Amino acid sequence: MPYIDPQKRHEYYRKYYLKRIEAGLCIGCGKPHSSGRKRCDDCRHRAAGNPSRQREYRRIEGRKQRQRMGDRLLAYRESYVFQLRLKVIDLLGGKCVNCNETKPIILTINHINGLQGERVKGRKLYFGIFNGKEDRTKYDLRCFNCQTLYEFERRKIFKSTWEADSEEMRKRHRP
Repeated sequence: MPYIDPQKRHEYYRKYYLKRIEAGLCIGCGKPHSSGRKRCDDCRHRAAGNPSRQREYRRIEGRKQRQRMGDRLLAYRESYVFQLRLKVIDLLGGKCVNCNETKPIILTINHINGLQGERVKGRKLYFGIFNGKEDRTKYDLRCFNCQTLYEFERRKIFKSTWEADSEEMRKRHRP
């Protein structure tokens, strides 16, 4: 802010406001407009509290911001989540419980007794484990191969389907 003193700040903004009005600019965003009013149509609709217009404005502005930011924002978010995931992997032991694989890109967090009605996955799960809100004894680390075998043994991946598919594959590839 230009001034800490409220009176000086008010005077500064008043001058700024009057300059925009004299120049024929919108007092909200500073864009030129020809409506003969103080605000452009976008700012008027946003200020009017019309929910559908506000929603449309936020959608358009959000798209513009994503285009401006491009991949930088996405890369930052992904890297932050990945760093959090690395910390959670360290908290859970840092290796697969079956084969002792330690590459973090291969490791997955396994719900030992399944989800059991819980829907905590992804980033929320990482935050919960890291902050101690989730009980760490409910989870362990497995690599993708061990995770698949674990789910197969729990019959999440149906054995009958898998066995039928593998039998069909054997018939196709027999010489």
